[in-house]
Amino acid sequence: PLNGSTPMNKIDIADDGTIYIANYTSTPATVPFTIVGIGSDDPVSFDKFTAYVGNPGPSLGTDNVWGRTLVVRGGALDTQILVGSASSSGKTVAIFQPDVSYAFTPTIISVPDLPAGACRLGLSWGPGTNTFWAKSVGSLILVEFDLSTGTGFVRNTYPQTGARSVADSVTGISFDPARNLLAGLRNGLAIRPVSV
Repeated sequence: PLNGSTPMNKIDIADDGTIYIANYTSTPATVPFTIVGIGSDDPVSFDKFTAYVGNPGPSLGTDNVWGRTLVVRGGALDTQILVGSASSSGKTVAIFQPDVSYAFTPTIISVPDLPAGACRLGLSWGPGTNTFWAKSVGSLILVEFDLSTGTGFVRNTYPQTGARSVADSVTGISFDPARNLLAGLRNGLAIRPVSV
């Protein structure tokens, strides 16, 4: 079961069609961060499993807030789930990967030069196998990471105005590696509340 006051906060679909759902928690020591997988929506053979329950970053202190952003790639035993720290001061992400019984384990990626809170509102896998996009109210940022060392660095920051800029009101983002395109939702005025 999913826990907390927001038990179904983020949903994404893996390449193999498995649906992953996560809660939001600001206190994972008492309200665990939970990811549930659904392999089939067939009412006769409903395939639901608990992928993760726990505290992804117990050593992170106040940055240990999870569930505002989640993005999935791959499938089966090659599935990777990227979750950003939802703290306003967070400079970390967790990458969850399964073992042979589909129990997922997080690897914390620390990105010291990432602006605080950069992964709170928008997160997407980036080009290649070792990058991700991060977007909060500030600039769009491309991060490169090393899964084996648990570290990352800011590879590129895109300005909020001018050429090749991304407005600060763009938050929800998604990258299409086949077309090399990044799209985002822009929060706007009441007349036109959201634009792509």
